[in-house]
Amino acid sequence: METYNELIERYEKKKESLELDSQHVNVADLYFMQQALMCREFTSEFFNYELDGSIDSLEGLDEILRLMKDSATKAEITDYMIDLFLRGISGYFGLMLLDELHGVAMMISEDEAIIDFGGNEVKPYQEVLDSYQNHNQQLSDLYNFIKNH
Repeated sequence: METYNELIERYEKKKESLELDSQHVNVADLYFMQQALMCREFTSEFFNYELDGSIDSLEGLDEILRLMKDSATKAEITDYMIDLFLRGISGYFGLMLLDELHGVAMMISEDEAIIDFGGNEVKPYQEVLDSYQNHNQQLSDLYNFIKNH
């Protein structure tokens, strides 16, 4: 995955293409880019952690999810704030899947997209939510599973 500024540039070009010719732009791609940008801003600002598109960055997000879960019960973090960040993480995870493993993004509702790998669908938001709630699934492990199957 590209640097933060390169991702912003790619997002802006795709958004401009959508405005000019909406039939040739996959809105779900834009959705994942926008969420990934939000995730990068959040992790940088609140956790002083820079995401770089590597498997190490997914491991870092696994740790951030654990920390969030632990601190959410002690601090005044609203459900809205948690959901917003989980959507950001799912966008980042989804963009990694799209960029590295070449799935096809599709919107399934106004605020959720999935990725299709030849008939096998991955729901990044649901995967991130499960990881946050249960701690029994690491995003880095899921990424490697999808990569190897």
